[in-house]
Formats: sequence, structure tokens, C-alpha cells
Amino acid sequence: MNTFMISSLALFLALSTVTSQYLTGPKAASPYVNCDCQCSSLTFQDKSSHIQGNCQSADHTGARWCYVDSAHHSSCQDLHHSARFPNNPWSYEACATPSRHQCGQVGSGGYQGYQGW
Repeated sequence: MNTFMISSLALFLALSTVTSQYLTGPKAASPYVNCDCQCSSLTFQDKSSHIQGNCQSADHTGARWCYVDSAHHSSCQDLHHSARFPNNPWSYEACATPSRHQCGQVGSGGYQGYQGW
């Protein structure tokens, strides 16, 4: 192969890799419903007066998040330590989980109540 073809191929591969990162879009929802992964109502107001937490805001990835009450058992698979509230880890998964009263309902769009992994 000549140098021009190799350079062209390398450029094509580099551009397609970068482009695919921007075309990925939001993360897919989990097929599981983890009813023991619940948000706490804990929020705070940032310096721009935006409410953060309780699924009311999205982070730099575009995903909504919330704090999880560590006083209650949580089966969230993605708990992250919080520097602001050390006793309350945060989770993306909890924002995708239906409330406890919706867990276990079957029919007319209800959830089947998967209780953990």
C-alpha cells in the first residue's frame, strides 16, 4: 500500500471513532426494575440557583441523578460517594426506578416488581 492510502485509512478510522462517540446518545434503560433502589428527597441549590438532586437535574453526561438515603437498605448497583453529603451516596439507577408503591404492580403499564439483581 502506498503512503496516501495508509494515511487516508488512518484518517477515516480516527474520524469514524470520534463521530461515533457523539452519535451514541443517551444510555439505554435497564431491562430490570430494582425496587430497593430508591431516591431520597435530599436536594441542594447550587451557586446558579439550580436545584440539584432528586432527579431534577442532569450531570455532565446528561443523565439525571439523585441522592440515596443510606439509613435504608439500598440495592442500587451504581452508588457513588458524595463529598457534599458523605452519608448519602448518589445514583443514576434510582432515577430510573419506579416509586415503591408502583413496584409490584402488574397490568396496564405496571411493573413486575423485580426486587434486586
